[in-house]
Amino acid sequence: MAYLTPRRLPGRPIRLCLAGDLGRRIDGAWWPYTSALADELGGLVAALDGQLGKVVEVGLNWSPLNNPPSLNWRDWRTKPQHIITVGGCDATANLLIVPSATNGPLAGMVLRRAAGLPVEPRRGDVAMLETAEEILTAARRQRTTGKPVG
Repeated sequence: MAYLTPRRLPGRPIRLCLAGDLGRRIDGAWWPYTSALADELGGLVAALDGQLGKVVEVGLNWSPLNNPPSLNWRDWRTKPQHIITVGGCDATANLLIVPSATNGPLAGMVLRRAAGLPVEPRRGDVAMLETAEEILTAARRQRTTGKPVG
């Protein structure tokens, strides 16, 4: 049996937004600091323990050979979004993984919108908010069909 130990980069909080009501196609988003997700997974699980109950299952919708889409470029539309399903004793959450290299303003918008939280775009950020909504729409469709949208 394998055990996850909460590993968190020193001084860096888990970048996670989770909806208050779970059970949607996408319940929130997680923005890891690096592409080495296994190094940060223990911290994510520890952060979700309170909302989900003791975490007993983690599911991924991709193989290790699939790189995450780069949300900074328009070609993200041709690649599947990476979604992690974390199941606890009390609830389950479907989280969109925001790739670590995503620019901060876009990642922040995706995090908030994935959790159903409002975003007030500053002047000039409207196109970025539209991109965030497109990313979430693609992830929700993919979650429904089980297949990448592209």
